Amino acid sequence: MSQYRPQGIFTALVTPFTTSGELDLPTIKGLVDYQLSAGIHGLMTTGGSGEYVTLTDTERRRVLDAVLEAVGGQVPVMAGVLAPDTASAVATTRAAKQAGAMAALVLTPYYVHPSLDGLYAHFARVAEVGLPILAYNNPGRTGINIGVDLLVRLITLEPVVGMKECDRDMGRVAEKLAATAGRLSILAGDDDLLYPDVLLGSPGAIMAISNLAPAICVAIYDALARGEVTRAREHFFDLLPLIFATRGPNHPGPLKQAHALVGRPVGTGRLPLAPLTNEELQARFEKPLHHLGLLRTDTVAVR
Repeated sequence: MSQYRPQGIFTALVTPFTTSGELDLPTIKGLVDYQLSAGIHGLMTTGGSGEYVTLTDTERRRVLDAVLEAVGGQVPVMAGVLAPDTASAVATTRAAKQAGAMAALVLTPYYVHPSLDGLYAHFARVAEVGLPILAYNNPGRTGINIGVDLLVRLITLEPVVGMKECDRDMGRVAEKLAATAGRLSILAGDDDLLYPDVLLGSPGAIMAISNLAPAICVAIYDALARGEVTRAREHFFDLLPLIFATRGPNHPGPLKQAHALVGRPVGTGRLPLAPLTNEELQARFEKPLHHLGLLRTDTVAVR
């Protein structure tokens, strides 16, 4: 099995819906082309931003197939696997492998609160599928925080090649990076942690905001890779207001609705995600999008 090591900026793609709430597969091609033209390093389907939990198994596969077809092998594509139980996670990972995904992002089980041995067994069983996998550490959503004790065990599983890290304690993140010593690609998982995590040694990030602003996200990463930390920080500070505009209830609903303001409508989220009113949408997003030159009437410019 290939020892794939993800690096760079991956966009956690939103899933477009029609006005009636059905999959809008034709729109995926335009979203992918926008990402590729901005120099994005990889894409992920059906994660949190892609509304994994409101999609059926069939819909998840159709989205992945559409993205893979649109990408045409130009960048790696990973599939989000946010199942709360091991059997479902194995089945979804197997489907992703059959479709041709480069890797699967596998969330820790939620609600059930398994023990350390149970968590390890969960990832070990998914690893048996034979597709490279990244563990997804999102303690704010699951109540479980993958620590060094579990990480050093996961490293022994050959298919485990990385982790999406949403731990907001920089000390713990540094500890994990030091303990894995480059044997695992620990990617920043919260958009506002891109700059500090990469400075600490993360080889990239899986981002939601790059749906709207992929060029500036790539510019931040590239500047850091060149050692231009001041320029990267300037870009990062420019991006923060847009990141903060997406925060709050109903994620990824507001992020999806903001696509209409940049000329790429993708519909709203499925219930129970409640949409913003037009007034709320404009009040929240127009100023940060204009600042970045991303409003439909603006010209995109990254210094």
